Amino acid sequence: MGHWIKGTVLLIPIFLIAAEADADVRDEIKAHCAAEWPGDYAMQKYCLDRQRGAIREVLEFERQNPEGSEERNIMQRCIGEWPAETGGHDWPMVAYCIDRQVKAYQALQ
Repeated sequence: MGHWIKGTVLLIPIFLIAAEADADVRDEIKAHCAAEWPGDYAMQKYCLDRQRGAIREVLEFERQNPEGSEERNIMQRCIGEWPAETGGHDWPMVAYCIDRQVKAYQALQ
């Protein structure tokens, strides 16, 4: 069991680190959080942590759902529905939108 956990821990972060390494996304998140919480560095850090966590959720969702699937279409619509005023996206709201829409879609099947 310890071996399985070790393998899982090594695979997922490599995928997520590669996606988060994009400097443009990091800059967008920083600008968004600084604009949302000017002068409040504790809230800027909280905002950054939430944004990064939500990006991880969206990337994992994308990885698990094939291109052309209704789930992937839902993801694309949610990304389009939640742009941030400062550019980029409001990733916690994108993740929430995906979760809510996918649950409703699955309930209707």
